[in-house]
Amino acid sequence: MPTGTFFRLSEEKRGRLIDAAWEEFTRVPYGDVSINRIIQAAGIPRGSFYQYFENKKEDLLAYMLEGVAQFFDDLFTHALQNAQGDVFAVILQAYDGLVFRRNEADENLIRCIKLFRLNPEVIMHNVISQGPDRFPLSIAAKVDTTGLRQRDEAFTRQVCSLLLFALG
Repeated sequence: MPTGTFFRLSEEKRGRLIDAAWEEFTRVPYGDVSINRIIQAAGIPRGSFYQYFENKKEDLLAYMLEGVAQFFDDLFTHALQNAQGDVFAVILQAYDGLVFRRNEADENLIRCIKLFRLNPEVIMHNVISQGPDRFPLSIAAKVDTTGLRQRDEAFTRQVCSLLLFALG
């Protein structure tokens, strides 16, 4: 993950770096991503970049994917509210939300789609490795569990995680 030095950067400089990273990660597959192109586009010295991220590409992508995960968490939360807690109806609600938003110039959604298309194996590995524990408890707590085989928190998070994974 990013170091404390990264978070002490000005918001403008952090934004330039992340925008340049998004541009690179959505332009070429993960294996072809160039740190040099990112730092040139962001206008930062190479040595500075290595003070911001310990594992270079891996940490940078993980940080970017946090934003993607938050995007889908928000989408799932909104859909869950519309579905009145029905975890099985939520996937249709969320899908409809994605389709509706596709016609808007939503930069986050466009970036997500490009990233998923170029790097499906990297994204899947990241999502699978985090497992259901990554699914926020605050969202799982809003699920109506009456239609589930089990009603415990761990099972609910697992079902939600699988549905969110399928939506992605």
